[in-house]
Amino acid sequence: MEYKKRDRTGEIYFDWTVIGEGKENRTWIMQCKCGREKTVKADRMHASRSCLSCSKKATSKNLGKFLSSVNNLAPRRSTLKFNVIYQIEYYKCLYPVFGRLVNEYQNSASFEVVECNKNDQRVIKALGNRINVNKKYVVEVQ
Repeated sequence: MEYKKRDRTGEIYFDWTVIGEGKENRTWIMQCKCGREKTVKADRMHASRSCLSCSKKATSKNLGKFLSSVNNLAPRRSTLKFNVIYQIEYYKCLYPVFGRLVNEYQNSASFEVVECNKNDQRVIKALGNRINVNKKYVVEVQ
């Protein structure tokens, strides 16, 4: 007596649908809901839920742990203004220095020195008339 093979065409296993019989013995051709096809042995039909591209799309990034950094992605409003003269207390200079903003960073800023005391001119000239200072040492002159 010959074994009668069960026709599985049309059966659905998770995202896979059986299309037809495979070339080898006890294999079936299955199609994912996205259209990809693969050959599967009869005893492994239940093993995979979907193809790799569908499963990658299904997994979403857990944004809960990233929520604290979302606000940091927005551009910050600058605290210092360009074309305004600032009084700067630089640690290498004896007297306050006056300068104009060149570039602003998170906690510090770069200034072009406009005016300084005669005693401090050598130090400022050696630095190329530019100094980098922490923002807490800068005061706007009215």
